[in-house]
Amino acid sequence: MRHAAPHSDTDRNVGQSAYRVVVTAATAGKIVWDTGKQISNRTRLHAYNGTDDLRSDTLYSWQVQSWDGNGELATSALASFRTGLFTRPDWLGASWITPGFGRSLLRSPVLNVSGAVTEATVFVAGVGYFELTVNGRRVGEGRKYDVANTPYAVRVNYVAFDIAPFLVSGANVLGVELGNSWFAEAGWYQDPPYMGCSTAASPGRHGQGEGTCNGGGFSYNVPNQLILSARVVTSTGGNPVTLNSGEGQGWMAGVGPITFDSIYDGERYDARLEQPGWDTSSFQPTPALNWTAAQAVADSSNPLVNATLSSQLYEPIRVIEAQTAVSRWVSNNGTYIFDFGTNMIGVIRLTIQNPVAGRTVTLKHAEVVMHPPYGPKDGSLYYGSLRNAKSTDT
Repeated sequence: MRHAAPHSDTDRNVGQSAYRVVVTAATAGKIVWDTGKQISNRTRLHAYNGTDDLRSDTLYSWQVQSWDGNGELATSALASFRTGLFTRPDWLGASWITPGFGRSLLRSPVLNVSGAVTEATVFVAGVGYFELTVNGRRVGEGRKYDVANTPYAVRVNYVAFDIAPFLVSGANVLGVELGNSWFAEAGWYQDPPYMGCSTAASPGRHGQGEGTCNGGGFSYNVPNQLILSARVVTSTGGNPVTLNSGEGQGWMAGVGPITFDSIYDGERYDARLEQPGWDTSSFQPTPALNWTAAQAVADSSNPLVNATLSSQLYEPIRVIEAQTAVSRWVSNNGTYIFDFGTNMIGVIRLTIQNPVAGRTVTLKHAEVVMHPPYGPKDGSLYYGSLRNAKSTDT
């Protein structure tokens, strides 16, 4: 980890002459690193060098003092950080589970909490992508596409969330919706081949035969997977209440409204498959509603078995603004075209008035309109730049 020293001088040509960093284990109140006053103009990137090693999943407070050339002292506000999980045993026995092919929802067993919650952290890696809810409320609102793409067989990122504000005294439920990303099934292309992919086996992007095109493109021919570990500390004291993914832990798998997703081919969404409240404690995940026990992932068939679990240390992808179409028209074949005026990364927000069950609405995405020499300038869309990506939502 790295610390940066504050410097609050507004006068010109005034710099730091000395600094001090103090790090304290918040719960124990023990100082684990005190640099003392160091004569230095270096204001950032001071590596931790305390008397005690930082411990996994531990809350620390820290404070910085900085002296200017005139000997004036500036002291930062007290700040805090929590460490991640350093080794696999720190996951407290959590293991990979999957909803299986054709399913995207995972529902935790009930997490019973007594007393006021003082700390609650969940560590989660869902591959390809995941979205987490607690008691039906989205955790990490505005975040998109966690976890980030990695060489999955070597390294998988995990994300930590403070879920204390989401928990209630009594029964709690965590819900996870999984997507393919670059990892599973048809995460790349629904229909191979792609850019020279052939029947001849060759070293692939993830160390498997690229020529096999498992699942389309170079993704693994396996369902999505999840590993999760939550721990809750309450005012009643005692050991933390824990919740982990794994075989026999009571996790359930369900069918969600997203029946297919691919980063290139798009998404299929069926509103008739929505199950309101599936991620709350009042919902009963019964076989009649097509819920079944989540499956453990056998090491022998798991491409992630030897992957290192690493904290995702970079800024997440977030929703930063909403844009409306700058123009629209109807093409010669009766298709409605909406132009947003820029080539961007985004998600369509569509409202359908008076929807009819079973009716299909198709959204096709493209970068440019049709133009010579590829075709007449007739207001239709040009898909040639997408190669064989379908880029279609229904």
